[in-house]
Amino acid sequence: MKNYFIIEGPVPPKFFFDRKEELWTFKRELELEKYKVLISIIAPFRFGKTSLLYAYMDIAKKFERIINIYLPLKTVDNPLSVIIKSLSEKLPEIKNISCKEGLYLFFKNVNAILEKKDLWVILYIDEFQLLPDRIRKEGFLTNWDNKGHFYVL
Repeated sequence: MKNYFIIEGPVPPKFFFDRKEELWTFKRELELEKYKVLISIIAPFRFGKTSLLYAYMDIAKKFERIINIYLPLKTVDNPLSVIIKSLSEKLPEIKNISCKEGLYLFFKNVNAILEKKDLWVILYIDEFQLLPDRIRKEGFLTNWDNKGHFYVL
């Protein structure tokens, strides 16, 4: 008899269960094209937050106008590079946008391309509390404290 109980790492979407309300709500928001939604998953360690993110990505990949970007900050030191690489796979012109003039202008230009193509990005940030440190490591907002980073985000 096969044991479907996953002990290590996130649970694959096909084995994910017991979060029907969260999954239904997320899918419904996508079906209604309510893309301007911020969802925060807060729970103790090993409560299935990453597994829920995987399940969300599995749902969202079925929507043609959505680009999923997963940032596992526990293992990613350069989130902006991951974002650029992920976007470039669907939008090669992103490679022509420079970050040298700051994050605001970079994302404003990216957003213009997304609007022109009628596309949306869903950014799944795993271990969100690590984001200010990662942004500083990439050389952005280096004089800001964590509170300032979270205020902007």
